[in-house]
Amino acid sequence: TFTIHGSAKAKDDNGIAITFPFLYYDDFDNKVNGAPAIDYRNDLTGRNQKLTSMAKDIRVEGIKGVKDTISIYNPEGIKAAILFDEQEVLTYELAIPLKYLELSVKEPKPFAYTIRLNGAPNYPDKGLEFNLITAFRRTRYGGKGIRGFNIRGDTMSMYGENADIIKSLISPTDFSGEYT
Repeated sequence: TFTIHGSAKAKDDNGIAITFPFLYYDDFDNKVNGAPAIDYRNDLTGRNQKLTSMAKDIRVEGIKGVKDTISIYNPEGIKAAILFDEQEVLTYELAIPLKYLELSVKEPKPFAYTIRLNGAPNYPDKGLEFNLITAFRRTRYGGKGIRGFNIRGDTMSMYGENADIIKSLISPTDFSGEYT
């Protein structure tokens, strides 16, 4: 989620937020669950086709006159794209017309922004398997991963060679800054 705050203060709650890709997790579950494992490290084309077939919607908050969910093919001029390149680096592009940000090239002013890597969805009524489907999806590369996990109340612990990596995929991470 990319948030432009209403002032130059990162703690300001007024502003706009754009989330891309915005996935409907019920759809995501239907498309991924039961699908054969894919060796994503050796199939860049397949990985990008799967990614682009699912990344069709943009979530919009705080822009008057714009629906809360729009297509990547929208008349508002909000553009977003996501792909892996040949070096397996994820490239994410987002373009928002300045009029929605209430910014001007002629009269520049500082603004604050936050980029949030959202992590796994939190739908407690769906259960652990549904919540963590993006983190626990089985693939054929490597045999390493989580050896096990425990859940007690609101706390989940994991162990295994890649448990820390998986935890970082599940937890949201924020990056904030000010542009002057």
